[in-house]
Amino acid sequence: MNKPSHPRRMSLLAATLGLCASVHATTTVDLTRATVAGDRLFDPAQATYLPAQQDGLQLSVRPQGRHLELSAEDTNGASHRIVLPDEMAQLAQVRVNSRQIVAIGWINGSLASAVAVFDRSSGLLVDRFWAYAPSLSPDGHHIAFARFYPSHGIDVWEDQYRVYDLTRAPEANRPAARAAVPGAGDAPDPLVDVGAAVYPIKPAELNRDFADIPAGRAHERASAFFWSADSSLLGFVDAQAGHASLVVATVPLSGPVSDQTRVAALPELDNRCGLGGTRKSCVTIPTGAIRLTVSAGEVAVAMQPDAESEKLTKVRVVDMRSAPK
Repeated sequence: MNKPSHPRRMSLLAATLGLCASVHATTTVDLTRATVAGDRLFDPAQATYLPAQQDGLQLSVRPQGRHLELSAEDTNGASHRIVLPDEMAQLAQVRVNSRQIVAIGWINGSLASAVAVFDRSSGLLVDRFWAYAPSLSPDGHHIAFARFYPSHGIDVWEDQYRVYDLTRAPEANRPAARAAVPGAGDAPDPLVDVGAAVYPIKPAELNRDFADIPAGRAHERASAFFWSADSSLLGFVDAQAGHASLVVATVPLSGPVSDQTRVAALPELDNRCGLGGTRKSCVTIPTGAIRLTVSAGEVAVAMQPDAESEKLTKVRVVDMRSAPK
């Protein structure tokens, strides 16, 4: 599976905004700013962290031995020093809401992410999990992501798309653990088996493996995650066996997310290099090149011709109202 490609010598701040293109810049504080040589975003030794303010909190980050420490101080002088999880080698972004502080950072050079949720009033860790490409909704209530998988030692794997609900308790975000049958194989991993199923798995398939998928059947994320302005819709592009599909899910406050998922073919983006990329005529389309504007009923699909260009090339507008579930 191809990993996202990134422009050379770009700031980590710009890279974070690119990876989370659906999140408005005014709602997420990006504390990381560093220039990394080459096409690498992950360089903990070179990353520097700038102070920022959000929702009445003054935020700053500093290395403390093998850990990163997040300081959060309110206008009354009350402060918390929050030790970020050991595996979070490089912080990427922080979101503050009335109840929580959400920190997202990279684990390794494959851009696997650790997501940590802290209680705002106490600074205590509430929950944490691992993911690929986590994307916070504009209202801060949900996180879309691809389920974590090891980046080495597996020949064929698939992206399984999920949503974590920040308004619910940690155990409510682990339906796979609740559905597990004692003695029926490996127990769900609380760091990996997280969130409500969006696509391609159904709610009853939450324990479905992500590895050793038969050739041509594995799904691959072909774009970032994009949210509608009101946070009620999540859109992204998926690829399977060289065929691209636009996936749009309604994100309710309750009920299985995948029951409200619609899928439409995107033949304009077929034959993308990725899984099954041994095809001689496959076309290289970087994950970050595809842009979606998601709204009720319709989704505008566009492409960025190259990393240096700000101009988008329109692919088409897709009417999702008639797309099958």
